[in-house]
Amino acid sequence: MKIAVFGATGRTGVLFVHQAVQENLYVKLYCRPQSLSKLGSLKSNEFVEIIEGEFDDDFTPVIQGVDVVLSFLGPGFSWPSNNPLEKVMIKIMETMRKERVTRFLTMGTGSITDSLDRNWYKMRTCVFIVSSFARNAYNDIVAVGNLFKSGQYDDLKWTIVRVGILKNANEPTGRIHVGYIGDDEASIFTERADWAKFVLTEISEEKWIRKLPYLSSV
Repeated sequence: MKIAVFGATGRTGVLFVHQAVQENLYVKLYCRPQSLSKLGSLKSNEFVEIIEGEFDDDFTPVIQGVDVVLSFLGPGFSWPSNNPLEKVMIKIMETMRKERVTRFLTMGTGSITDSLDRNWYKMRTCVFIVSSFARNAYNDIVAVGNLFKSGQYDDLKWTIVRVGILKNANEPTGRIHVGYIGDDEASIFTERADWAKFVLTEISEEKWIRKLPYLSSV
């Protein structure tokens, strides 16, 4: 199996790549040149291929010939107002169509809603804070959710993995809940290593196609 990864030099992306190569999975990483140092020894791993580029470059070299595309890209607090993440998602999926790659997993947050979610004050508070103090980031991630929920990319087998407040354990805890916001078993926190491990599992199991699960560490 070959996996294309966007956002591979972020904290979660690096954890995912480490887990993937430990299972002898071949990964193609789309990286901005200035971020390569974050990969450390992974740069020379036999299961890693690095494609250098910017987000306005052609994505074909990283997506061509893979079985799955992953994105760990997400907006930050200081974020432009023109929804760049939504634009990148469109570009990735249009390239996937061209290259006939159908499986896509990307990140989401509680700002993206699902009809199966329940009213939960903890998540409601988090979303209020983000929408108040990082409005551009909020608008962009909501636009990403609406893009997928619109149905215009339902020819692809997409999954938005929604995560909570991120924590930084280096190893998966194995204690996760996957469901919907407001589930009794859910927590407001998500360990990055648990997120990476779940994505690795979902690639093969395909339990959440065209769905928006909320993943939390419990």
